[in-house]
Amino acid sequence: IQSVQDGTAGRLIFLDTLVEGFGHGALDQGRLEWLLARLAEEQKTPAYLFAHHPLQPIGLPHLRAVELGSARRAAPDMRTVLPYAIT
Repeated sequence: IQSVQDGTAGRLIFLDTLVEGFGHGALDQGRLEWLLARLAEEQKTPAYLFAHHPLQPIGLPHLRAVELGSARRAAPDMRTVLPYAIT
């Protein structure tokens, strides 16, 4: 379930990455377009992104099975999609 909460500290964006019936997540084209649209709506305040799964590999072996796009073939590299937001 995707949603947005705007507050005094910034914009909280909740991104649903769950693939129903599986343990891993995915960022398909529809979800990516939704995310980019939410980021474009409000650019004057910080945006904080929350997701069910890590949006990029984080180097923890025990989380590899549930990383975003654990199939690896469809997941975009978030550093190229949102280079200004992820370091």
